[in-house]
Amino acid sequence: MATTESPTTQYLTFAIANVPLMLAAETIVKVVEASPQVILSFREAGFVPSGSHSIRWLNLHERLSEATPSSDRQFLIVLRDGDLNLWGLLADSLPNLLAIATEALEPLPPAEESIPSAEACQSPHAIASHVLFAGSGRVFVLDLEKILALSIPVAA
Repeated sequence: MATTESPTTQYLTFAIANVPLMLAAETIVKVVEASPQVILSFREAGFVPSGSHSIRWLNLHERLSEATPSSDRQFLIVLRDGDLNLWGLLADSLPNLLAIATEALEPLPPAEESIPSAEACQSPHAIASHVLFAGSGRVFVLDLEKILALSIPVAA
């Protein structure tokens, strides 16, 4: 009797502001330990140069209600959006690559998707699309479109 395995997707798991998060590996360009110069450039200018490109900072520490990192070591996760722009996240934990069954991910419950705007900037629900229940905790699947919508000022 043949068994069929559930389709899996590769995800990079990490923590920011003590919140367990993950991103689909297909959006990730590279992961490196962040040097003090990179961290300073992000904080002061909001971007770091990378060859002929710039990597713009997505400050999720601020979005998740913690202004400063919860770790001495940070890791730069470089992402590419659909328009081929480069974005950077500073993770507080060493990212891990995992294969996760598609069926293990659950959409966020509707009540959690519609958090009032005053709380939206400080909740992982505002920047996630799905959740993985792991043991007694949850790992939020980041939604790059939601993050960018909160991070990019809209021209008037």
